[in-house]
Amino acid sequence: AADEPPGTAAEGLRRLGVEGLPLSAAAALRDVAGACLADPPGPGGRPAPEPGAGLGAAPAGLGDLVDALLAAESSIVVTRVAPGRHVALLPGPHVGMRGLRLVGGDDGDYTARVTEALTGATRDDGDARVLLVGLARGGVVAAQVAAEAHPGFTVDQVVVAGAPAAQVPRLPAHVRLLALEERGDPVALLGAVLHAGDEQRTTVVFESREAGSAAYAEGARAADRSDHPALAATFARLRESGFLGGR
Repeated sequence: AADEPPGTAAEGLRRLGVEGLPLSAAAALRDVAGACLADPPGPGGRPAPEPGAGLGAAPAGLGDLVDALLAAESSIVVTRVAPGRHVALLPGPHVGMRGLRLVGGDDGDYTARVTEALTGATRDDGDARVLLVGLARGGVVAAQVAAEAHPGFTVDQVVVAGAPAAQVPRLPAHVRLLALEERGDPVALLGAVLHAGDEQRTTVVFESREAGSAAYAEGARAADRSDHPALAATFARLRESGFLGGR
């Protein structure tokens, strides 16, 4: 609020003992170079995802679905769980990649690879419907893919874990999104607050004794045990669509 904010910021940093922050393009260059250096390109000039174990069949519940997501060894795993029904697990752009790893950067290449993988996997299904399941940045990309129209397949449902930015894209009217958010992550909770009144999105906020990604497996199983009407309706829709088995 001061008349000279740069001077105020510099004085605050000086009193904290923080050295001046130099301007450099090197970090930005590392962010955008990773997709080019990490792996040899596959079809279409993009890095090809390594083979990963799929689900084999429709999972019994949300806990099994999140377990499969956390166990994925490839950045994109697509499984045909029933005729015309496919589940895509997106644990993140760098899972299973060799060489350079990044902590930031543009997700455009990962989004394009997900779309290409789904187009190839659904090519033989006349009315292919897709459930996208993403963790962290994988959840962000899942929401981005769901927000766009695709000639070869239709995204019906999205499940995200720890992906607050996945709350941002405007989804088509037919798409439903279920978000798992751990209460100890204030950044993730921000997305839930911003879209609390959105009828297309159901957010499950939970507390976990586990750390990191394992917390979401615990949260998913707690959701399976819940009798909350919104969750019951969400699970019924997933089962009616053929993406979940069980009861």
